[in-house]
Order: sequence, then C-alpha cells, then structure tokens
Amino acid sequence: MPESAGHMERVGAIARWVPTAFSQHANGLYVLADRPESGPSDKPWPVAGFIPDVYAGTTPKSFTLLGEAKWFGDLETARSANQIRTFLDFLSALDNAHFVLATAPQLGPTARRIVRTAVRHTGAFGVTTYLLASSNAAVPFDATR
Repeated sequence: MPESAGHMERVGAIARWVPTAFSQHANGLYVLADRPESGPSDKPWPVAGFIPDVYAGTTPKSFTLLGEAKWFGDLETARSANQIRTFLDFLSALDNAHFVLATAPQLGPTARRIVRTAVRHTGAFGVTTYLLASSNAAVPFDATR
C-alpha cells in the first residue's frame, strides 16, 4: 500500500531533524530513511520483521535511533502498536537508545499515550522518546508516566 503524502513528509521531517538533534555525533553519523528516492543501501534494515521509517546511528556506535511516522488512519492500528512495541523492545537492549514518533500535531496526545503504553508493555524505560509533531523539532517526553 503506498504511503500518504503526510506520512512521507513526516519521514522526511525525522530524517532532517536527526543531524541537528544529534550534531554532537556528526562524525560517523548515518541516517537511513525509507523514502521512494532512497536507494537500497540508504534504506533502514528490518528490526524483528518491521522496517522502521528511519534508522540512525554512528560508526563507531555511540547511539541508535529508530523513527516511525504515523498519519491519520494509521496511528491507532494493531500493526502500528506492534511496530512501536517491537522497536522499543529492540532499543531497550541498547545503550543511548532513542525512539521518535512523528505525527500530525492533532495526533500528539494520542501518540504520547500509545508510546507510553508501549514503554510500559516492553519495559523500555531507558529509551529516550520524542514526539515530532511539527515540521522541524521533536520534543522529548517522559514515556514512563
């Protein structure tokens, strides 16, 4: 199923945000984004059967970030809940792990609730979580409450 324009804009927003937010890791930073214009070597690899929209980190490894974009009609599905739980579970085993969920601004409260539920379900309390609901800035939030 082709992704919506809104979804693809959110994927691009994550990919643009990462180098700014993690500028202290500029040396060796890679950002892989699942976009139509990305070549095979520029797309994220699967994580437990799901392909994140963005996979970022550094070589040598100093942090890992998975980003997922959700749009209207896509956020509150069983598949999305499974993806988010899977990504958080994967990240919970890593040091300096980050998860960003990008949505439309109107979906922010629902997105926070879904991530909080997934953090409790997976025990991923050490993963730093962010919500990117505007085009240029993700806001960290405490997903443990």
